[in-house]
Amino acid sequence: MTVKILVLDAANGKVVAQPSCEPVGQAVFSSSPDGKHEVIGPMRLDGQGHAQCFGGGAGQKDVALTAVNDSGIAYGTAGAGGSDTSFVTVAPDGKVTTEPLSTGESAPIGIMAGEVAVHWDPNRAVITGNTIK
Repeated sequence: MTVKILVLDAANGKVVAQPSCEPVGQAVFSSSPDGKHEVIGPMRLDGQGHAQCFGGGAGQKDVALTAVNDSGIAYGTAGAGGSDTSFVTVAPDGKVTTEPLSTGESAPIGIMAGEVAVHWDPNRAVITGNTIK
């Protein structure tokens, strides 16, 4: 089944973007603290409704973005899980960087004001907050 995503202007219902990516698995929707940027699955939205999709193409890992800050820097993971998973950072200009994600580490599930990344550890049922460096 193909899912078509449309980004709508809530004030008038007009379509502002038709991104070509599809959420992968159970995509997480997260907004920046100021509400101007959002991420869901492989997609990042800016305050004007412009959508950018990352990963999932030929020779690329699937990307799941899970948090974004007020500057539009998005964070998430790439890969199928396990030792193949990488931590992903997407700069405001769309440049993607990855680094290995160690066992027990996770991408943030959100960003709070003051550049505090929120992490969830489902194995211990613990939520932590760490300042982004």
